Amino acid sequence: MTLMMAEVYSGQSKKWKHHLQGAWALLLDPHSFDSWDESPFTRFSIQSLLIVRIISGTALGGGESHSHDLSLQHTSSEPNFDSSHGRNSRDLSLISSILSTSEFGFTIGAHKSLLECISSITEASHKMQLGITSEDSFKVDITIARVLSCLEDIRTQLEGNNLAGTEGQNSESLARNLARYQLSAFLYATYIYLYRSLLHVPPRRVAKYVELVFSNTQAFYSEDRGNFSLWPAFIAAVEAYTESDIGSAKEWLEQSSHFGLGNRRKIKHIVEYVWRKRDRMHLERNMDKGLVAIDWREIGLDTDILLV
Repeated sequence: MTLMMAEVYSGQSKKWKHHLQGAWALLLDPHSFDSWDESPFTRFSIQSLLIVRIISGTALGGGESHSHDLSLQHTSSEPNFDSSHGRNSRDLSLISSILSTSEFGFTIGAHKSLLECISSITEASHKMQLGITSEDSFKVDITIARVLSCLEDIRTQLEGNNLAGTEGQNSESLARNLARYQLSAFLYATYIYLYRSLLHVPPRRVAKYVELVFSNTQAFYSEDRGNFSLWPAFIAAVEAYTESDIGSAKEWLEQSSHFGLGNRRKIKHIVEYVWRKRDRMHLERNMDKGLVAIDWREIGLDTDILLV
């Protein structure tokens, strides 16, 4: 895990995937690793490893090989596309065990149900890119319906403050607020990821979710100058096209750069490239910017990044 994150934060290496694949292979070897939850440190480390697998899968474009698929194959009753493809029993058992812990997802600011939704979207998207049958099309429809239902449940819970924790004072209240902002941003970014990856809608269709993501980043920074989760803000930034949303995205990019992590420089380059390309297509084709859909994974740049 340490080697992988060092590669990510350097912003100059693609070796992080090899470290991730090697670490997961070690976990699956019963002769090398007996228990993933033998200590709190081990448990949180392995949970982080699985989170990285899920998030890394969202950066794979249609032209890339998925032979070393790093996304999460579904193992529970949450939304899924194909629960059997490409997974052995020990892999599925390990993933199921990690997902069963109540705190899974907390370290990145998300909820385990959200991470399972993200993984389900990734799996369905990969299937669609490879070509699907009529029967598979129905499975994609089912996945979309289930994910939307799950997201609506989470949104309702958030509005009811059921996921925000109990009332507290001072530092407890601040921590609860910051966690809520992160979780809300993840929720709305997952809507964006769903609509753009599976329904291929233009940016105009997800503009309200982009605005909601950045309203939560701004609320977060108004109370704390810490490191906001990268994935939701990035997913929103590449779909921003209005002056207001681009301004909010620029504020996030500026704040994010203060942490000196190498992958932030690469992310800023990708986001700004997408904006320039959308501006150019808007002028060349006389199209409304809100109708210019650009898949950031297919822009021809090196997009081999880990959004954590």
